[in-house]
Amino acid sequence: MAITELQCFLSLALSGLNFTDFAHYDTFFMNSSVITLSQAGSFQGPIDISEYVSFASSASAYFADSSSLPDNVRLHTIDQKAGTCIFDILRSSLYTFSKPAFAGASAWVAYGLRMTLAQQSAAFRTAYVYYPVPTMRIFFESFFMTSAMRTFVCSTMKDHCPVEWAASHWHASTPLDACEAELSKLPIVEGDLSYFNRNTSGCRILHAEFARKDISHCPHLSFPPMRDAHGHLVCQPQQPRTTPQALGFDAEFIERFHAFAASRGIDAATGSNLADIPCSTAQACPSRFACEPNAPRARMLHYWVQQATYAARHPLNALRFGGHPTLFRPSSSPSVCVAKPSRK
Repeated sequence: MAITELQCFLSLALSGLNFTDFAHYDTFFMNSSVITLSQAGSFQGPIDISEYVSFASSASAYFADSSSLPDNVRLHTIDQKAGTCIFDILRSSLYTFSKPAFAGASAWVAYGLRMTLAQQSAAFRTAYVYYPVPTMRIFFESFFMTSAMRTFVCSTMKDHCPVEWAASHWHASTPLDACEAELSKLPIVEGDLSYFNRNTSGCRILHAEFARKDISHCPHLSFPPMRDAHGHLVCQPQQPRTTPQALGFDAEFIERFHAFAASRGIDAATGSNLADIPCSTAQACPSRFACEPNAPRARMLHYWVQQATYAARHPLNALRFGGHPTLFRPSSSPSVCVAKPSRK
């Protein structure tokens, strides 16, 4: 009997999917399930998937808080032969960063997933994740680009991964400076898509968070290539890469994603709405930001214009959310950090 649209949505409801309920990922996903973000790579099984998803949540050392608006869920297609329902889930989330990232920065971002659900078991087989490149850049090239982050990665290796620390011919008495200098030589991301796998400091930022809780990730921090327990080389040049297009994120998906971002008031071009960061000097700003004079009155006027424009374009959402849901009130500080023009 053919799977119907109603059966797909009933199976989705029965799955009980809750992205922040990490204790129950073994019911949401199977041992063979895979989650993939083109910039980061693939993670298989409930444990690895929960680790990866928790990286972008308040369960991570890098975020003080995170929350989300209600999702937009659409049935993309039904694969009758495979017995699966493929859903597109569009999300908008607020992240507040904490040390070792740039403490106090806050950003609303939009992102999407294409998830394949086994209709009978109500468990997910695959989850492909889409983040706009500008979001990857603002996270890694600005909010994760801190001296405290380099210290976090290197102290994780020294304190939790003695074999990997020794692989670089370092000893217990070797200062963290040696590791931090080596880490600083690596790009934080690579390429037009801002990959943070292979031999990047961004990859080690990701896996340092994992290694604090699970030392099986220690080989991923090593500068000399070291295979993990599965025989994989991670955070090394040999690591495979894919693209959003190869994961099925085609022009039609991107168009709908941009429309969704607009419905949440998020600038699709930049991938985020940022809260003002007051500053007195450039050193008080994240990387790739400049400390510039503020114009509180003019910016407050612009804030109310944006509120009115959003209400006119999205009246139902404005009623639903009590106004523009992702717009931060401007700071009254004399100076604020302003993002420099993005590299091409």
